Amino acid sequence: MTKIRSLLTAAAVLGTTTAFVSPQQRTASSSTSLDATIAVFGASGLTASECVYQALQDGDKVVGLTRNPSNLKIPKGSGGADFEKPLTNPNLTMIGGDVTNAADVAKVFENGIDGVIVALGGKTSDVGDSMLTDGTNTIMAAMKENGVKR
Repeated sequence: MTKIRSLLTAAAVLGTTTAFVSPQQRTASSSTSLDATIAVFGASGLTASECVYQALQDGDKVVGLTRNPSNLKIPKGSGGADFEKPLTNPNLTMIGGDVTNAADVAKVFENGIDGVIVALGGKTSDVGDSMLTDGTNTIMAAMKENGVKR
């Protein structure tokens, strides 16, 4: 639960997360990791990159969806001297796509997702008037279809 609080705190401080749903805690782990696979939508953004980084640091797997995966960088907040370097990790899968496209969102859920973080954002001129609402609705529909409740 400490990790979930940390991710929520990061999201609250940065102020752009539209929704946060926590992964299920599993037993038989001796680390602080939840041993979860976490989906992060809007993964290369300021808030989401912090969530991605912290989850990976805790040993969880992350599947991210973003318009441009190469934009994912180590965040300034937690990344220390490595901030702004490309964020790579064997437990990280990045998918390029559009959150309003059900087929792109479905690709994320092919990975056995335990929990979801929705951190969509961007300038209206770049993403359109309805991306936040349409994208969140697409994600919620995929969560229901795949039995992901958190």
